[in-house]
Amino acid sequence: MADPRREPAPLVLGHDSDTDEALSDADSNKSWRSGRASMLPPVGRFVGVAMDLATIRANKLLQDGKEALEKATNMRRECKAEALECLQALYETVLGIADSRNRHRVALEEERTRAAKELVRVERAHARKLAEIGSLTGDRLAETQHLIAGLRGLVEGVQKWLNFEMDAPIKTIGSIHLELQRVMAGRLPQHGLEGDAGGALAGSADFEPHPDTRPGPGFALSGVENAGTCRPV
Repeated sequence: MADPRREPAPLVLGHDSDTDEALSDADSNKSWRSGRASMLPPVGRFVGVAMDLATIRANKLLQDGKEALEKATNMRRECKAEALECLQALYETVLGIADSRNRHRVALEEERTRAAKELVRVERAHARKLAEIGSLTGDRLAETQHLIAGLRGLVEGVQKWLNFEMDAPIKTIGSIHLELQRVMAGRLPQHGLEGDAGGALAGSADFEPHPDTRPGPGFALSGVENAGTCRPV
């Protein structure tokens, strides 16, 4: 019988320095099952099995049964051989169950390791993508701020130029408006055109001056501002 052996150490994750390629799914394809019946390291020409309380108890019961059969003198040799074969089969069944449990445990550990590596790979890829997006966003934001600053300077320059160019025309228009108001305010009382009657008289096309007020052939009107007065020709 093989000596009791300690169980293999559980799998551990790689260090943070591992690359994403090292943490790919290819690692999960690597298995310890390389043509042997057991996943445990062999001992000599035998296949090693991790001994636990169940296998140790089964081994002890097998040895006790063999000793009891050897001490029995009232049993036929064929019965002893058959009993030994049954005990050996039961012991091998217990070993098979223990080995199957160990296989399942190692497979579960491999699956957990693969899932952990996949999670690390996804987190690294996500962090790298976030870093790229952050860098690109920062560059675009800086470029946008630079363009906004340039446009602001351009708008301020155009505004100053418009203020400079429109200052004189606005002042001229204001002066003309004030002058027109002053002239109109001075002309209306002078010609007696205040009120509705004066306006109607001035706007009538059939208005004829009185014969006594008509200038003679040697006089002519001196202008609009001196209307009603005559000067010699």
